Amino acid sequence: MEANRDAAQLCRDRAVKHFKEGNIAEAIRFAKKAQNLDPNIEIPECITSSNGDVPLRRRRRSSPSNVNPSQRDVSRPRDKSEEKNFTKAQVESVRRIMACKDLYSLLGVKKDASEDDIKRAYKSLARKFHPDKNKAPGATEAFKKIGSAFNVLVDPVKRRRYDQFGTIEQTSPAVTRQHHGGVYTFDANGAFDADFINMFFGGGFPFSQNVRYTRHAQRHESNQENNYFAYIQILPLLILFGLSFFSNLFVKDPVFSLQRTSKYNVQRYTYKHELPYFVKETFSQEHDGPLQNIENQVIEQHIYVLRDKCFRERAQKETLLYRARYNRDAAAYDRAKKFPTPSSPHPQSLYGLCTFQIFSHVIISSAPHSSHPSVLECTGQCACCRIAVPHASSPVYVRLPHLFVAQLKRDSREPQALPLAEKKNYWFRSALSSCSPVCLCVAQAVVASERSLFPPQIGMSLRLSSSLLRTSVSLLVARKASGVAASERLWRSFLYVPGDQERKINKISNLCNTTQITPSIPDIVVLDCEDAVSAENKALARRTIATSMQARSFQNYRDTLQRCVSLRINAPSTGLAADDLHVVLSASVETMKQNGGEWPGPDYISVPKTESIGDLQWVEAQVMKIFRKHSVSRIPQLALIGMIESPSSLMNMRVLCTAALRTLTLPLVAMVFGSDDYCAGLGVPHTSSHQEALFARQYMVTMCRAYGLAALDLVETNLTDMEMFRQSCDFGAGLGYDGKQLIHPRQIEPANEAFAPSQERIEWAKAVVEAASAQAGSSVDISALTAGAFAFRGHMIDRSTVRQAEHVVALAKLMSGRC
Repeated sequence: MEANRDAAQLCRDRAVKHFKEGNIAEAIRFAKKAQNLDPNIEIPECITSSNGDVPLRRRRRSSPSNVNPSQRDVSRPRDKSEEKNFTKAQVESVRRIMACKDLYSLLGVKKDASEDDIKRAYKSLARKFHPDKNKAPGATEAFKKIGSAFNVLVDPVKRRRYDQFGTIEQTSPAVTRQHHGGVYTFDANGAFDADFINMFFGGGFPFSQNVRYTRHAQRHESNQENNYFAYIQILPLLILFGLSFFSNLFVKDPVFSLQRTSKYNVQRYTYKHELPYFVKETFSQEHDGPLQNIENQVIEQHIYVLRDKCFRERAQKETLLYRARYNRDAAAYDRAKKFPTPSSPHPQSLYGLCTFQIFSHVIISSAPHSSHPSVLECTGQCACCRIAVPHASSPVYVRLPHLFVAQLKRDSREPQALPLAEKKNYWFRSALSSCSPVCLCVAQAVVASERSLFPPQIGMSLRLSSSLLRTSVSLLVARKASGVAASERLWRSFLYVPGDQERKINKISNLCNTTQITPSIPDIVVLDCEDAVSAENKALARRTIATSMQARSFQNYRDTLQRCVSLRINAPSTGLAADDLHVVLSASVETMKQNGGEWPGPDYISVPKTESIGDLQWVEAQVMKIFRKHSVSRIPQLALIGMIESPSSLMNMRVLCTAALRTLTLPLVAMVFGSDDYCAGLGVPHTSSHQEALFARQYMVTMCRAYGLAALDLVETNLTDMEMFRQSCDFGAGLGYDGKQLIHPRQIEPANEAFAPSQERIEWAKAVVEAASAQAGSSVDISALTAGAFAFRGHMIDRSTVRQAEHVVALAKLMSGRC
């Protein structure tokens, strides 16, 4: 066979080489190996007639000077042992492989074998004949032949050719030999996929190596070439090691550690919460910045540790509960309910780490208390995990003297009568949520005092402090006229009305001045000072809107129908926004003082071209400045609506929303997509299909859902093609938007219909909620999210489906005018 003849010639050349160097034993060994591979090969007579008793003087004279004799002497016993390191069975297996002509028989598979069968057979033979495991003569050639057969049979084209002609001459040979100027080139990697072999036998670098033998080359030239390739192979490792070593030299050690180590052995405590942390002995010399920054980082690290522990404990408990429910094991379910969660939120484990900067605020909706007519009972929704907080079984009462410092009252179960000196103190019944340590949620808030004394604010910071619990909670307390939280509003139709056109404002107010909820009434009326008003009419628009607010033109619309009015100011970057806020809000404040404290101004302030959190903070500062100027003791209920109108603002949404939830007193409740300015920023035309803005629409609604904000879709400027408008509304609803921006009253009814659930879906949602409540063993009024997965009308209902059904039911209540 060609492969044996080539290998035999290589062995003969090696035998001649060793004989010239005086290494007779090696020469005889390679000569025998060459004869075993090819009995017809010619071996020089000087090697075959040698018996190994050549005088030492002759061996030294023929040995090159650069060969270390000690290395030759050491290598002989090893080679001798290697020569015998195989069995007779291995030799017979090698002979069988080399003698086999049929590739299927060689791999031991049938002709109709699948590719998986061929791979399994190849793996078995490859392990058996690999040169590292099989030292029998010819094992290397057998291994290559197996690889060549495998390559042919796994390739559909080569296999079909082999089945037709019964030869592998057209395939890549196992060994190729080329003669170029006295140099024979031996390619040991052409017959099979070396990378595939490396998967099983842990090969080295994944590039092939060609071994070249030169008849008359000097030994030191070969060594230099081998060393060169070795250096090339190890060079990437040296570079990586050097980069990692030098990068560590420029990385500073952390300022502190939560664990005591030999380097961080000085213990310190934070000023506010007395949390322990450790620093170096040279801390005072190395750190010269504000200590408060370090303590804030310490608090964040403690919060991270507590959150991680709590999540892991709750995940394990949920797993046990699910397994017990699945197996219907009552005893296991009781044990799972009692599974300890030491890191779950309770006063001893919180250490006062929960602040409103962490979870922003708790969304509160209010209703009169059943037992106390003068008590306002508020149910909450966690702003961190977005899950409705159930009623607490063991509520905790908190007394808030002057709304600044509170003391924990653990022995009170009902609101108590307050002394006359403490009439301005308010009692809150609160419960700790079981979601996470940093997710302290107020489940119920009960005001047991004169209702008029309670300031109905949005974002009012209530600081609770005691030896056990210190935290801050932001509450959204609804005002009397509209007891629904901002996040629970209807947003289906967001109608812009030009602020400088009094006739249109009166037309919309007359349309909304009714006690009947009809599909033609918008959910939000936006009095516009920006795009709908020309530059010369800006001042007129401010005065017209202020007059409308003072006249309470939308009183029934807001109080009876529980709909809202928004003021769209000019962008803060234009320099006109301050005048917009000053004129409208100042007029509303004066009217509020004259009419007994009821706020007639807008519910929302829409901020165009919201590029960063700085724009919202500027608007909030201007609003607070106006209220302070007019000595307003009770801040009206106001919220902000951001408007995304450029690619940069779209990419900044994550940072903007996170900062808004943490820092704003006036909460951010919704985001609006301005497609015209966005496409202008991209430099592309705004087409009727809106395909150029599809990514932005999807990205924006995703970010709004992640941060619990309402999302409003783009404006349709075509007022004649209502069928296209309906299709656009349906598409936006399919993307997940809560509503659509409108510029004409004829667009109201199609938008309300598109973004509202159908009656059939409402009935289905009610049935799902009732079934889930029955499954959980609770009433319909309490969240059914505690129920596990169950079958309902031939479908599997899980928590996500129940959550969707509850959302549909809530929308249906809002559409009917019930909170």
